[in-house]
Amino acid sequence: MSATEEENDPAALLVAALREATEAAKSANAAATATHQVTLETQGQLSRVVPSLEQKVDALVHRLQVMTPRREALRRARVGRYIWAAGGFLLGLLLGVAVLLLAVVPHLPG
Repeated sequence: MSATEEENDPAALLVAALREATEAAKSANAAATATHQVTLETQGQLSRVVPSLEQKVDALVHRLQVMTPRREALRRARVGRYIWAAGGFLLGLLLGVAVLLLAVVPHLPG
């Protein structure tokens, strides 16, 4: 067979096309294998990271659950101190006015 007959021979063209398709399939398979390996590595990293993140979130939620009642108790105590301070101020003011009246009334003419 001559070179032109081999170029036009359907069997030779089919074999060449199959070889090209096989090479393309091997390349695609290698790329898929590499992608799969990267995916497995990423899943491994995530499986190591996610539990620690879940633990941190759980710890934060627990801390908030503990701190919220404490913060509310501190707020109530602060409000209570303000109320007692206002009451003490008013009582002191009342006593001061009463003492002044007791001191001034006897000296008033009339």
